[in-house]
This record gives sequence, structure tokens and C-alpha cells, in this order.
Amino acid sequence: MGKPHCTFFVDDVEAVPVETLGPGIETHPPFPSKTNLHSVQVIGPARIRLRIRERGGGPFE
Repeated sequence: MGKPHCTFFVDDVEAVPVETLGPGIETHPPFPSKTNLHSVQVIGPARIRLRIRERGGGPFE
């Protein structure tokens, strides 16, 4: 099935503390193989801003 992804839609991706929240969500019991974390901010009808925390790898932008 591939890597699991946990996605949150938020008002401001910069306000999400992925560095501190990420490890807890990544290893939460519903994700026994860990998960990637995505914070998504809708900018417009055809634009989003995305912050990703790769499981075991840390945040990327």
C-alpha cells in the first residue's frame, strides 16, 4: 500500500510546529509502520502550500 500519509488542512502552514508534533504523530498507534505528516494550506482554487515531515527524516518544504 506504500507509505501512509497523515494530512491536516490548516489556515497557516508556518504556524504548525511540525518539528515537535511530527514525531508524536509519526509513531502514534494507528500508524504501526510510522507515517508521513502533511500540513496543507489552501492559497486559492488551484494553489496550495504544503509542508511535509517525512517519517524518520524530519521536515521538508
